[in-house]
Amino acid sequence: TVAQNIEEDLVQLNNMYKFTDSTLNYSEKLSRQFKTLDSIDQNTSLYITLLMLEKSTNSNKNGFETLNNSGEFSYVNKSMQDLLFKYYNIIDQIVGREEISNIFIKNRVEPYFFEHYSFIINKNTPWNVLQDYYKDDPRSPITINKESLLADRTLEAMVFARHFQIKQQHWLYKEAIDLANQILIKINANDKPI
Repeated sequence: TVAQNIEEDLVQLNNMYKFTDSTLNYSEKLSRQFKTLDSIDQNTSLYITLLMLEKSTNSNKNGFETLNNSGEFSYVNKSMQDLLFKYYNIIDQIVGREEISNIFIKNRVEPYFFEHYSFIINKNTPWNVLQDYYKDDPRSPITINKESLLADRTLEAMVFARHFQIKQQHWLYKEAIDLANQILIKINANDKPI
């Protein structure tokens, strides 16, 4: 049913909202470091690394498509029809935005990172998965050179681009969550669920 699909979507959307909330915070901190408003610190390598994480949602539209293709959609009240169209339009925008971000990460950010910053992946990177992987590595980690980092305008531009992308996605997730909740409230208030 539409309600089940939207409930499943909500789990993903809430997770993605939390994820983008964190990555937005990281991109803001890294941007402040590039502007020299904050000092380069032990977390800088983490911020750079986390901006490379690709994410995507997978919305289930089966209930909506079945309802729409069966002709029963015309029996759904107009305000609910409008909400459903608006919700699935936002879902389509989310998928498009995620695709843009993920392509940018794959084609621009990752290659640049691996060419210029792969040395920051070590046991001192404050990310549990990396610390665990490198826990038995006897080599001395290489640290970020502050002057080189601050002079890297390409990376700074990528950080700005990722910040903008994440901000757009964050807003879209919030919009979809709000619409999903409105729809579920209306469906639950109706004695004939869809």
